[in-house]
Amino acid sequence: MEPSTPAPPPNPPTEPARFATAVIAARTQRQMSRQALAEQAGISLKALEDLERGYPVPHQIAAAVCRNLDLPEPSLDTSPLVRFALRLRE
Repeated sequence: MEPSTPAPPPNPPTEPARFATAVIAARTQRQMSRQALAEQAGISLKALEDLERGYPVPHQIAAAVCRNLDLPEPSLDTSPLVRFALRLRE
């Protein structure tokens, strides 16, 4: 029997994933539904769901959510690939 190799360490969460986790935590701490936060922030429910899944969202959406949850605005990726993904989703 061959010795088993240890599993590689998990990848650290990306900035969008960390931001998504912070948004979910702040929203649930305030006992807000997704719908309530989306309405209060003036964004669509789909946009909020995308953000909470760690998908790329426009800066304006992230800023609106941060204002409503008293979170610092993240430095989200602005690479050409992310900009392309945002254009595809428009």
